[in-house]
Amino acid sequence: EYIKENSHDTIEKMTKSYEIINNEVAATMKKAYFNMLCEEVESQNMLPIFDLIKDINNRLLILVPQKNQKSFDSKFDNNKIIDMLTIGDWSEELISIINLMIDTVFVLGAPCDDKEMKEWKNYIMSLTKDNFSNNLPLILIQIQEKIDRIYYLLKELSEKKSN
Repeated sequence: EYIKENSHDTIEKMTKSYEIINNEVAATMKKAYFNMLCEEVESQNMLPIFDLIKDINNRLLILVPQKNQKSFDSKFDNNKIIDMLTIGDWSEELISIINLMIDTVFVLGAPCDDKEMKEWKNYIMSLTKDNFSNNLPLILIQIQEKIDRIYYLLKELSEKKSN
C-alpha cells in the first residue's frame, strides 16, 4: 500500500539520485582525464595533446561551412601541430591555433552565449601566459566542452523541428 501511494515520489527520488551519480562519475572522469593530460605534458609526451587538438579540429570541421573546411583544416596540419607541441611551451603559433579554435566556437555558438563567450575567451587567453603543462590541457578541455554545448543545442533544435 505504501509503495502504491508513494511510487511517484520514490521514482522521482531514484531518478534524481541516478542523475547525481551520473554527474559525479562524469566529473571524476573529466578530472582524471585532465590529470592524465597534465602528467603527459609534464613528462613531455605530447601525443595525447596532439590527439585532442586533432579531435577538436575534426569536431569543428563537421560544423564549419563546407566552403571553409579546406582552409580551416589546413591550419591543423599534423606537422605544424607537432612542431608547435615539440617546443613544450607557449608559442605565437600555438596561441594562434587556440585563438582560431575559440573564435570558431564563438562564431558557431548560439547568440545567447555571446557575452559569456567573450568573457571566456579573455579568461582563456590569460591562461596562455604561463603554467603550460597545466593550462594547455585545461584550455583544450574547455574548448571541447564548448563544442559539446554547440552539439547539444543543435540536437535540441533538430528535435524541436522534428516535433
